[in-house]
Formats: sequence, C-alpha cells, structure tokens
Amino acid sequence: MILWGEGGRGRHAGLWSPRVWFKSRSPYHHTPHLLCYNQEVWTTHQKGQFAELKVELRATELGHIVCRPTIEARYDLVLDMGGVLLRVQVKYSDRKRPHTSGAIEVDLRAQARNNKNQRPYTAAEVDMILIYLPETDQILRINPKDFDGKKTPTFRHKAARNNQTKNIRFVADYLF
Repeated sequence: MILWGEGGRGRHAGLWSPRVWFKSRSPYHHTPHLLCYNQEVWTTHQKGQFAELKVELRATELGHIVCRPTIEARYDLVLDMGGVLLRVQVKYSDRKRPHTSGAIEVDLRAQARNNKNQRPYTAAEVDMILIYLPETDQILRINPKDFDGKKTPTFRHKAARNNQTKNIRFVADYLF
C-alpha cells in the first residue's frame, strides 16, 4: 500500500514522496512521519484496496489468473481457476466479536456510499467471497452456501470457552 503526501519544509518542500507522508504542521519539520503502514489510520477504502492486493498476490502464488472489471460491479475481481471464471468479492475484516476471545465478525453486506440500503451478497451476484484477516495475514474463502443472504457471520481462531462445536465456523476450515 502506498500513500502519497505533500512534502514538508526544507529540502522536501513540494515533493511528492511514495510510502512517506510528511506532516507540514509538525514541530519537527525536518522529521518525516511514516503513516502508510499504520493500519489504524487507514480509511475503509484503503483497507479494501489492501485486501484486494493481498488476495491478488495469494491467487497469483496459487497459479490463478486475476482480472479486474472495467466498470462498477458487485464483485471486485474475476479469478480464472483452471478455466473456470469466478466473480469474487473481497473483504477486509479486523472486527473482533465483543465479549469473546478468538472470534472475528465479518460484515458481508455491500457498503453503500451513504451507509444506507446495505444488503448482503447473493449467489446470483457473486461466486465467492474472499476475506483478508490482517491480524493473522490469512485469507478465508467463503462459498455461496455459506454467505448467501447472511449479513455478519462469525469465524473462530480457537475453540469457544464453553466447548461449543455445533454451528461454529473455524478459520482453518475456510483458508484460501
């Protein structure tokens, strides 16, 4: 992920620099402030772009061909997996489930610009959802039977404290 920013005072004034954003209001104008790898300050759009890049990298490593749609669509990528073209929606999830340990909640609704009319993805629109988990640098593969009509499924890294196993989705079962 590369963020572009305006240079500060001195020899960096007016320069556009990859990977480093210089804060011009810093009391130490000569000191660059590296912000691009701090995921806490990323916007939702930047997180989505990062997730797409991670998915593209992993898919290429696995020998799949990655294509991007040229117009706005309900899917982010098209994967050619051995001659089969699949429409793929990519999600970034760093949401931890409150009051639990080892559980991650994934929002599978399409994000509208005004945060209204959010609707879940259906099997008619998307063939697969790939979810990037930044905490563990893993990608989950969700098939239509697991996402069709669902809004926020939960995935677990480790077993529940009450030893419940019925209707639990473990991360290890969905790795891409």
